[in-house]
Amino acid sequence: MVATLNMVSANPDFYLSSVLKNREELIIGTDSENLVIVPESDWNNMKETINLLLDKKSLISLIEGHYSKDNSTEIKKYDLEEVF
Repeated sequence: MVATLNMVSANPDFYLSSVLKNREELIIGTDSENLVIVPESDWNNMKETINLLLDKKSLISLIEGHYSKDNSTEIKKYDLEEVF
């Protein structure tokens, strides 16, 4: 959903409840920069995904998993000590 700051200011309950009800982001256009509002649980999931992608071992594991799936090969298994 996209709205101007004036629209959201005039009826915040409608826009904020819509974000929660529909699990859809709200993009608020302002004069300087846009804002994005998402439900907190969605934001937490996005932060976790970003953290996993920033971690070199997690990223390598993800890439290896996709490669193994695409090529029907065995996935390398790691011990807990190797991961942490």
